[in-house]
Amino acid sequence: MKILLFTHKIDIDGMGCAVLGKLSFNDICVVYCDTFEINQQIQKFIDDGSIYSYDKFFVTDLCIKQPLISQFAEDNNLNKKTVILDHHKTEIEEGNDKYSFSTIIVQDEKGKCSGTSLFYNYLLSNHLLNKSELIDEFVELTRQYDTWEWKTKFNNEKANELNILFSILKREKYVETFFNKLKVNQSALFNEEEIKMIEEYKKMVFEKCSNYISQMKMIKIRNFSVGVIDNVEDEYRNDIAETIKTKYNFNIDLVALIISGRDTISFRSIKQNIDVGAFASFYGGKGHKEAASCPKNEIIMNLLKS
Repeated sequence: MKILLFTHKIDIDGMGCAVLGKLSFNDICVVYCDTFEINQQIQKFIDDGSIYSYDKFFVTDLCIKQPLISQFAEDNNLNKKTVILDHHKTEIEEGNDKYSFSTIIVQDEKGKCSGTSLFYNYLLSNHLLNKSELIDEFVELTRQYDTWEWKTKFNNEKANELNILFSILKREKYVETFFNKLKVNQSALFNEEEIKMIEEYKKMVFEKCSNYISQMKMIKIRNFSVGVIDNVEDEYRNDIAETIKTKYNFNIDLVALIISGRDTISFRSIKQNIDVGAFASFYGGKGHKEAASCPKNEIIMNLLKS
């Protein structure tokens, strides 16, 4: 089978889907996308006609948006070979779960879903991938980190360490590394060298985050107390929020991180009762209760820069 996979490009959930795809299919093309460019990336394959040459077409940890998703529904050639697997509640609110080829599940019996966990379940159910304890662990750690249950429910530092390794290795090396580990079903996810790298990285990150936090300004937006940090390197967005929550005592509801070199703003909840997914959707964004993002549009940028 010739497979085309579109997945999220900035986090371990998107990478987890890429790893599972490579384990399951010999002939696979993986396209990594930002949250708000999925339609644009897919359109390129439609325009040159190459999308019709694939036997199966997956979109994981992302969802095709209107009007393109309606076009897929009307194209009998495409909708029969398309599988969307996403877990963001904003897609349900937008009605993108109503299509036969679109599965959007926010939570199941294990807890909050991730793109990787949904893709794994699909691959197992369709006998496209053989189950193993190591793959189970990789998928579960990815799920826990992406949904933040590693912190809120399990206090499982190993999930955080998996994400740290992604920050160290970067996208291509991370996918290659875990594809090789899981393919041969080695005894452990991390080797001694990787454990040492992770510990050194933790020390460096704390110093980096403390420097970012020292530059934070606090403003009011729609009755929310928001900490704003500008020119943030993308890889530190989760670490900054976690450092604020565990090491500082700021009276803020959420933190807005203006990511350098990208067209998005990341939001992270600081107080447990704050839903940043709802906050971000007000400005054309999407996400979860604890973590979300929106485009750098004029409205939100003027508020954050005020």
